[in-house]
Amino acid sequence: HASTTVSDAYKDVQAAIDSLPPKQKNIFKLVKVDGYSMEETAKKTGMTAGAVKVSVHRTLQKLREKLG
Repeated sequence: HASTTVSDAYKDVQAAIDSLPPKQKNIFKLVKVDGYSMEETAKKTGMTAGAVKVSVHRTLQKLREKLG
């Protein structure tokens, strides 16, 4: 029977993240992978914390759609 392994799931998630536009991927990784706060990410990117929050939210929505 076909079952998704953790390794396969990780590859699917990584591929979905890699398919994001560069700026969106960078913001997402800073917050969700590297653990920076919205404020820290805003300072690093020259954006407002609100814009960072919106970007991360939209990225999560996009990843959910891609991963089903």
